[in-house]
Amino acid sequence: MFRKFFLASAFFVLLASGSLLQSQDYSLTMSIGNASGNLGNKKGLNNGEIFNSFGAGFQTTTGNWLLGVNFRQYSGINWVVSTIPHTNSSGTAVSAAGTYENRMRKSDALGLDLNIGYMVNLGLPNPYYTYVGARVQRYNFRQVDLGSREVWSSASTLTSSSAITDNFQSTKINFNPMIGVGYNFNERYFGQLNLISSTFAFSRLSASGMITELSLGIKF
Repeated sequence: MFRKFFLASAFFVLLASGSLLQSQDYSLTMSIGNASGNLGNKKGLNNGEIFNSFGAGFQTTTGNWLLGVNFRQYSGINWVVSTIPHTNSSGTAVSAAGTYENRMRKSDALGLDLNIGYMVNLGLPNPYYTYVGARVQRYNFRQVDLGSREVWSSASTLTSSSAITDNFQSTKINFNPMIGVGYNFNERYFGQLNLISSTFAFSRLSASGMITELSLGIKF
């Protein structure tokens, strides 16, 4: 993953410094973000926590265009999927025969995204600026389940027990619209607030929501 980030960053720097973009400047950016909607609940990527995503990358501007590439991670939390309904504290009985599980789950996603934005004039005074665009993201989604499974042939007879270790991973490319507003603190430092209507479409997670990101950039 870090090798891919290095190659993408190297390509970006070459592109930004070449005649293709005739770049005015390029910057190092760092960001934190928050997911809402289905992405923001425990079955998505967090449980209502704030600032569950972290990103770092590069951005360049040429004319009214913004172009950025980032390595980003969305950190989920452990949550209880199911528990075994023992009817006593010693765990030697259940209410009825069946198969029961103690299952904990944690989901996260990490990968690369490419941001393309075009600055539009919405009447805000300098040093503010606004832009609209899109994010192309290639994320690796991971879902790890841990726990135990018990099979009961009757309410008091445990037939078998086993450990649960399920590590699922999937990688996909998603395309999402983006709007943002920026503020130039001075000639070198700037901040940006991005809103991305995001969809994560994996076989074990199909969720959508709003990603709110706050980033700090340093031009060099």
